[in-house]
Amino acid sequence: MQKNVGAEHSGESGATSRARGASRTLPSGAIWAAMAAMALCSATALAQVEASPPAAEEPIAAQELAPAPLPPPPPLIPEAAPAPSMPAGSEGEPADLAPLPPPPMPSTVGPVAMAAVPARAAQAALATVPAASTPSASSPASPAPTDAPKRIHHLGVELDAGVPDGAGLSVLYRPWKFARVELGMLYNYVGFGIRGGVSVVVPYYIAPSLTFEAGHYFDGNASGKFSGVPDDVKPMLEQVGYTFISGQLGLEMGHPNWFVFFVRAGISRLWLTVHNVEKAAASKANSSDFTVKSANDLSVRLGIPNAKVGFMVYFY
Repeated sequence: MQKNVGAEHSGESGATSRARGASRTLPSGAIWAAMAAMALCSATALAQVEASPPAAEEPIAAQELAPAPLPPPPPLIPEAAPAPSMPAGSEGEPADLAPLPPPPMPSTVGPVAMAAVPARAAQAALATVPAASTPSASSPASPAPTDAPKRIHHLGVELDAGVPDGAGLSVLYRPWKFARVELGMLYNYVGFGIRGGVSVVVPYYIAPSLTFEAGHYFDGNASGKFSGVPDDVKPMLEQVGYTFISGQLGLEMGHPNWFVFFVRAGISRLWLTVHNVEKAAASKANSSDFTVKSANDLSVRLGIPNAKVGFMVYFY
């Protein structure tokens, strides 16, 4: 046994020594050639690997590079206006506040839902409108409203001056807007008188008019009103009065319900009586050669033109 072990040991030592010797005997050029061949094989394999990249990695890389989808935006809810401050109740508790309106539908709904939103809003608006109360059969129907007629003024005053009227102040009464009557007093520097009349007029801002008047002046003493009157004429001026009627066409300008300015002209018929003719004749006879036995008062009738200007004011 010891001989075999020693033989094996000696055999292994001899192989090792032969290999070392063989390695010592290999030339250096062969080593470099082998290393070059190995490097060339490695470069060729690497080039083939780079030239054909794996197909399975591309979709994975695309999936990794694609951004993740964003979540849908939250629905827009309008900010509710601050509720007005309500007074506290009888026990100091705040009054109940009105509920906030529901939020609007989000804009991401489909066209069908968007079309249904106005219909729902219209239904909600109709639901909030209170139903009109129908009158019962027992309650009387209210009359339809009508425009109130324009009220005309019926009372007024007139101030005028003219011939043969003198100065006049009259009260007017207008039963209709196209007709009026008047009654007033006159003054002509000798005495006072009265006058009445009626007029027909077109109720417009500039309008024609037709007027009929009648007046009378009471007897007055005019003998001392004028200077230069002969003495034999003065007795006949101690009682002067006359009566007249007039027809006039006029033009009126102004608001027919408030203020009217007018001018009129026409024809007048005048009656007067001359008194103290006998006294005047006797005074004349004393200064002359003739005598007067008797003389009566004279009645005079005249037709003269007339004219008048004035204004009217209505107040009621």
